[in-house]
Amino acid sequence: MAAADERVEINLGDSILVLEGNVIELFHKPSMINRRWHVCHISVDAKPSRRNDVLKYTLGTRLSDVMMAPLPFDVPLSAQPRVAAFFEEAMRRRAASTALGYAP
Repeated sequence: MAAADERVEINLGDSILVLEGNVIELFHKPSMINRRWHVCHISVDAKPSRRNDVLKYTLGTRLSDVMMAPLPFDVPLSAQPRVAAFFEEAMRRRAASTALGYAP
């Protein structure tokens, strides 16, 4: 488990995930889009891809049941455990932030 202020970074080649404090950032080379979310606002979906060697992740902010401004990226199955641990740490930080009364 990382410290709440520790920077965690995963380089997936075309996509780089960064968790710094309570902020997640995705650098996505194919779309030339970089986005930032607070851990209390981000929504994450992971679905199998048509290709058997990747999972399709989508990050965004969910409003009701709709993902707003979704940003999809592929995660090779070999990197899946590291990416899952990354988002588990983000969820831990969200719970800590919410418990402190920083989020609604």
